[in-house]
Amino acid sequence: MDASGLFDQYLQKFYERFSSRGETPRDKDWRPVRHAIRDVILFKVVARLQEKDNVMEVDVFMSYDPLAIPG
Repeated sequence: MDASGLFDQYLQKFYERFSSRGETPRDKDWRPVRHAIRDVILFKVVARLQEKDNVMEVDVFMSYDPLAIPG
């Protein structure tokens, strides 16, 4: 499975577990985040906080390719 498909799976699970129920995720839950400016997605990441070692775990990270955008 590619990173985009994996991100979409996390997004679906996040929606089912939290958004559809109106619950709030905790720091240790995987969170899919998409950061964009206007119509350009700069990056997508799925991360969570590992409290034991006080580190951020990242499972998916995708950044945009500036050469792929015509301009």
